[in-house]
Amino acid sequence: MPTSPATSETFFVHLVKTHNLDHIQADFARCNWRTAANFACSCGVNYNKIKQRKFDELVVCRLLNFPNLAALRQQLAPPREKVNLEGLFNACTVLYTNHLVQWQSPDAAAKQPLVHADRKARRNQVAEQFRMGGRRFKNRYEHGYCVENDFHGMVQRDQVFYVHPKQCPSREQETKMEFVTGFVQNQAGEVQGPQRPVADISDYISLDEAYQRRGTGARVGGVMSYYYHDMIRDFLMEGLRHIPHRSDLYAPIFEDIIAADKEIWHQLGVKADEWGESLMVDEGSWMYPLDWYVESILEMPKIAQLLAPHLGQARGSKRTPNPPASPTTPVNQPGPNPKNKAKNDRRKKGVKAAKAELAAYRAGQTYTKGGGGGGGKGGGKGGKGKKGKGKGGKKGQGRGGGQAPQTPAAGADAGAGPAPRT
Repeated sequence: MPTSPATSETFFVHLVKTHNLDHIQADFARCNWRTAANFACSCGVNYNKIKQRKFDELVVCRLLNFPNLAALRQQLAPPREKVNLEGLFNACTVLYTNHLVQWQSPDAAAKQPLVHADRKARRNQVAEQFRMGGRRFKNRYEHGYCVENDFHGMVQRDQVFYVHPKQCPSREQETKMEFVTGFVQNQAGEVQGPQRPVADISDYISLDEAYQRRGTGARVGGVMSYYYHDMIRDFLMEGLRHIPHRSDLYAPIFEDIIAADKEIWHQLGVKADEWGESLMVDEGSWMYPLDWYVESILEMPKIAQLLAPHLGQARGSKRTPNPPASPTTPVNQPGPNPKNKAKNDRRKKGVKAAKAELAAYRAGQTYTKGGGGGGGKGGGKGGKGKKGKGKGGKKGQGRGGGQAPQTPAAGADAGAGPAPRT
């Protein structure tokens, strides 16, 4: 049965307080009147034609602890709670009648919003759970009303469907969108609400926060407790953090995480259909309808395979949407300048000559360079050095051949004197 003010236990508690009967709240629980629908049927199915005697005997005496109807009538004045009980009973009958009229089909029930009393009480429970964990249920972790309405729609239709992390914005984003878009009318003249914002899941942290907002929305919507949804979130995030132990394997990326998430919720819907259980929350148990299947689904080989490292070419990763270029990769490196080619050649030759001269000096051999030719009228020969030849004038003196090494003259014996001067 879909939820409504007539079937909400939280709303019935609020209704009892508004009629100044909160001091006998335990008596309502003792009589098993926990909802407006139960209390409306306390005197029978035909609640529209209840006689005063029957109401006093079946309701007033039981709640106010009178042994019988005679003891009630012996009172000098009727108890002040009696008038409040009659007003509460009339309010419950109206709620139950509207519930039977408006909730005739799943489509009609799905259009009914979450009861405000339930919404507020469940949000306070989530905030208390966050406070005990050392966090605040505000800003990034507080989901928008649209998220819990989606999960409330699952309960109303008794059908499990997938809620994407992009559809889980924060309440702050939702409020900003309401100020920007406001309320508009479509072509048919029907009033529509503000445009739904899209959550940011571009990086690892944003995706993790979106999953946490979906968990709190599932808790308030009455589909799954935050504890068991956090098991799903931790399972998916561990897969995204996985580092393969081989160089030819590649870790899962965001698309693999979303595919595994969709498969998990698909299996949750299959399990719920197989067991035929309703998604209605049992207020007497701390377990929610889908909590029973989470652990077994996470152990399925099909789910683990979607998050396993895979072979083949890497498909990239959204962990770094714009990875920086490698330091070894040239970025816009210009080609060689032809004007500098001659200059570079001369520089290389000078370096080579300097290295050769340094090597000859270290070897202990005098390094002399041949001089240039002199300015004579004719072409005589200058002095002959180790490297190069100097050219002098025919009648003039040469300008410098280098000094030749001190070696014996060619053709002379080893013991002979110096060669005659010519």
